[in-house]
Amino acid sequence: MDSSELTQEPAEEAREAVQAMASMLSAAALSEKGLDAEELAGIRASLAASDLAFVRVLEDLITVLLEKNLLLLTDLPEAAQDKIMERQEIRSSIAELGNLVADDDEFDGYI
Repeated sequence: MDSSELTQEPAEEAREAVQAMASMLSAAALSEKGLDAEELAGIRASLAASDLAFVRVLEDLITVLLEKNLLLLTDLPEAAQDKIMERQEIRSSIAELGNLVADDDEFDGYI
């Protein structure tokens, strides 16, 4: 057994204990505020939707800063660079697919 195996098991047990404690505290806080689990789920869903919209705003902001050379991609941590490049590739692929669909629409009347 190497040292990484020794540290992983207690870390996993600690993580599970923290999650269990967080769940208990969450339930106590909910009952104190008069909220039920369904209301909390709705609040969390709203927050998640807001997060997705905000991520797009940040992505657009970073793109503008990069295009205006106010920010260099290399100024960012490597993990951030990787995520930005990955999202740019995905958006480019989606745009190409959109162009293919638009091109097919032009021929609908002839088929």
